Amino acid sequence: MHASKLPTDSDRPSRLGDTPLQGLLVEDNPGDARLFGEYLREGPIRATLRHEETLQDGLGALEEEAPDVVVADLGLPDSEGIETVEATATAAPEVPIVVLTGRGDLQAALEAQEAGATEYLQKSELTPTLVGRTLRWAVQRHRMQTKLQRRDAWIRSITERLSAGVFRAGPTGQIEYANDALAEMLGFEQGDDLVGRDLTAFSTDQLRWGQMLGEEPADDAEVDFEGRGDSSFVGLLRTKGAYDEYGAVLHYDGVITDVTDRVQREKRLRMLS
Repeated sequence: MHASKLPTDSDRPSRLGDTPLQGLLVEDNPGDARLFGEYLREGPIRATLRHEETLQDGLGALEEEAPDVVVADLGLPDSEGIETVEATATAAPEVPIVVLTGRGDLQAALEAQEAGATEYLQKSELTPTLVGRTLRWAVQRHRMQTKLQRRDAWIRSITERLSAGVFRAGPTGQIEYANDALAEMLGFEQGDDLVGRDLTAFSTDQLRWGQMLGEEPADDAEVDFEGRGDSSFVGLLRTKGAYDEYGAVLHYDGVITDVTDRVQREKRLRMLS
């Protein structure tokens, strides 16, 4: 296994903590690797950089110690294109990946991002500042995404135990998240089956419900719902909007409770009185 530690400047603050950012560079061209190390040394962050020349050696390095970020060329002797990204992401899913591409390989870089890369750098456009900022941003973005994923998993673990329907919908009512209880109410098997559908389309009075979403939160509003098949019910709707700094709606979070039995009892009582 070929491994080398490229010289970097560790006297400056990393801005990611007290310790230097630890990078793994997988690059088969010695000149490109040396230049990347020089740019990183001259850039705005404090970092150490380990260098491997093949994907196999890079994966071996990941088994020894997980770095803060992997920088990988998309044209390695033993791997090409998104295969490098997929193998690296499988070996170390907790580590962000920055891919290096040649001139005119923008499409390959975009495909790499779809396969799991966090960022990309074109070799012909490298500068000390760009290298440092991109690696720092890749680490910060990946940490933020990891926190959001953990938060979403925690929210799901709570909402999936509720009997009430829980949802998040975009500004136009398109469902972004729904728990299994809401899916069952509307005649679907699981919450993921509702993602991308228009939640207002399940109301018998779409105009009224659309107006409620557009107004400051609906609080205990009764809405008649018609789901798939024979599923229909009266739901008690509570929603609350989230807004950006300009006051535009980001999404609506809501809870729908099936109150059909209560509504029917109240109707019978009114008929008897």
